[in-house]
Amino acid sequence: MIWNAVTVAVGNPPVQSFWLTQALDKISTTNHLLAIRLACEALVGDNYQFSDEAESLLTTWASQYPDDVMNGIGALMLDENIGWRFFASKFGVFSAIPVDSVIRWLESAGAEGAQKIARHLAKPYVDASGTPVVPKLTEFVLTRFENDERVLNEFLAGSHSLQMYVGDIASQREAEADAVRPFLNHPLKRIREWARYEEESGLRDAIRHREREDEMNT
Repeated sequence: MIWNAVTVAVGNPPVQSFWLTQALDKISTTNHLLAIRLACEALVGDNYQFSDEAESLLTTWASQYPDDVMNGIGALMLDENIGWRFFASKFGVFSAIPVDSVIRWLESAGAEGAQKIARHLAKPYVDASGTPVVPKLTEFVLTRFENDERVLNEFLAGSHSLQMYVGDIASQREAEADAVRPFLNHPLKRIREWARYEEESGLRDAIRHREREDEMNT
């Protein structure tokens, strides 16, 4: 009876979904597969608060049930009626799922799965010691599906998706352009292309923002 009530509630979540999320978390130990499925449905639902809370649950469960979480999300990614949402949003839960679990799913899902996940991949970065680092999952996708242009385009689109800038935007975009230069000669073709795109777009945006600032100050 409890599961039936929670299932119905997930399909029609209240505006304030905190207690529904708590209930789903508490009873997940009795049927984690159903809990994961319901949380995945909430993740791509229209209630933004519930979507965020569901993502937090999935992130927590990812360490305990990595394959089940990935398969649950993956089923929706490949659903022809729902999968488009992974092109329109960006989810951080993929960084919590062990890379090997995601790779196993991608080996089965193929290019369609890679296209859906590319926007959500972690960007390359330079670590504290100054070493350029490409996250393992990002490297796998951009190598295994190197010839898929949609994969690259989605990865480029996700690089700054939902990112907010405050203050001197021009200087921040110039700094981002500087940060990718260590990757301009990277062995992976798609990483080099990403770096060139990031450098060029960063410098272009910086010029545009400065021009706007000059116009506003004159």
